[in-house]
Amino acid sequence: MSALFVIHVAALFIKDKMQNIFENRGDYTLIKIRVSPNAKRNGFEGVWNDTHLKLALRAPAVDGKANEAVIDFLSDFFHIKKSQIEIVSGQTNRCKTLRLDVIYSQLTDQITKLTK
Repeated sequence: MSALFVIHVAALFIKDKMQNIFENRGDYTLIKIRVSPNAKRNGFEGVWNDTHLKLALRAPAVDGKANEAVIDFLSDFFHIKKSQIEIVSGQTNRCKTLRLDVIYSQLTDQITKLTK
């Protein structure tokens, strides 16, 4: 089995997981996130349970600070306004579903960075 084949299969596996995490709804996109507050750094740490992106945040899960940090991080990562991001479920849970008021095709460049 060639190394190129292994890399191709791994990329297909990750892309398949991304289809579980991002949901194209036409004029907006839903994304599922699993938040790890009080982390040493902010950043994506992979995929959780094949359904959510793991996002580590330095912010504590107190008084909505972690939720604010999620919106700040996603706004910076996807290059969209904070007002275009809304937590639609999981406000008090580590697992969150967020609505990004942009079409999926506008996010593909950034999503591709997650699979590398």
